[in-house]
Amino acid sequence: MKLNYLFVILLITSFLFPQQSQAQSTEPTIDAISAISIDSENGQVLMSQNADEILEVGSVSKLLSVYVALKTIGAQDEWTRESIVPISDEAYQLSQDYNIGNVPLRQDYNYTVNELVEAVSINLANGATLALAEMVGETEADFVKMMETQLLEWGVEEFNLINSTGLEDNGETNAFSAEVAAIIAYHLVNDFPDYLDYSHQAEAVFKPNTDDAIDMNNYNQMLKGKPYERENVLGLMPGSSEQDGNSFVGYSNEDDFGIITVVLGTEDEDTRYEETVRLMDYSYSAYMKELVVSEGQPTTQVNTIKVEGSFESEAELIYGEDMSLVVPIIDTAPRLEYEFSSNDALFEDRSYLVAPVEQGEVVGEMTIYGAGTEFTYLPSTKGNHVPVVQAEPIEEAAWYVNGWHSFSNGVSNTWESTRRFFVDLFN
Repeated sequence: MKLNYLFVILLITSFLFPQQSQAQSTEPTIDAISAISIDSENGQVLMSQNADEILEVGSVSKLLSVYVALKTIGAQDEWTRESIVPISDEAYQLSQDYNIGNVPLRQDYNYTVNELVEAVSINLANGATLALAEMVGETEADFVKMMETQLLEWGVEEFNLINSTGLEDNGETNAFSAEVAAIIAYHLVNDFPDYLDYSHQAEAVFKPNTDDAIDMNNYNQMLKGKPYERENVLGLMPGSSEQDGNSFVGYSNEDDFGIITVVLGTEDEDTRYEETVRLMDYSYSAYMKELVVSEGQPTTQVNTIKVEGSFESEAELIYGEDMSLVVPIIDTAPRLEYEFSSNDALFEDRSYLVAPVEQGEVVGEMTIYGAGTEFTYLPSTKGNHVPVVQAEPIEEAAWYVNGWHSFSNGVSNTWESTRRFFVDLFN
């Protein structure tokens, strides 16, 4: 009912302030080659403009480098975020170039994974990016293959990766679409939310309390104290290329509604932020996030599922996690529809479950969508699916109980067959 009340209020508002309501619901044309806005929780596309066009993205590709580094380090027993990162001659030399994003590194100093990730997030530090790539992949070329493999795992097939940094190399630089940038950012903020602790800092000191302390000033101009400051913007990263201009991937969270925006290919640096502001304004004025099911809530939308081999005759199903949908702010509330798909591994072509079934066992998946409303989700994101699980453990009954159930069912079936015979005979 909460959803219906909200839409009634919005409907009344639209009559009282028609011009404002119309302006909020109009999808903007972004002054960039391509752009996209998505919900950061489910990966739902809120706005898209040429978002599948492949463009050179420059430093934006560092988001993928950071993701692959953090994922690989987290999966290895011998590495932690506090592990020391070796500085090769190549990483050292690259870090001394002050014409590009960098913090100067030394080969007689120790740098942790966390310190270099912070330097990449704030200062777009190219030397730090290369050092992380060489630690994880041993060579940058092998690390680039790992980046490619990660994109393929996410269902991304069209891209061109040259190196770990996004710097131009022999006239080429890393290239992919706004959709791909959004997918990378989606997984980064969901799988490693602590990355935002780095990227939201407007300023920081690299190697503080040492004789090599260096002030870092975040290139992201939407953070606190910056020209395009916007409250609740927590990152992520700008980029540029000589061929396709300036880009920016942003993350904002307002009232627990997180969105990721991507603007690729603007003519100047200011425009990428101005158009990001317009994209964020539109996303928050045209959509709202609504909790539709809660973890532990009974799945009343699923037909009764029988259980064999137990004292329990029916499965007690609940939702395994919260599920929110991002719905348009329109005059009438969309009617929600539910579609259940069973876990084939549990059912094995049967229409019933067989005991034992563990508590929390995923029995299937519910897909929730608005009737007559098309929502689009990016590949590899959560989408509009929520797991359906068994609420309590279902114990297997003793053999003699199962035998009695089989006998009872047999007698019941025989009696039913006999009853039907005489009914048919006298009719």
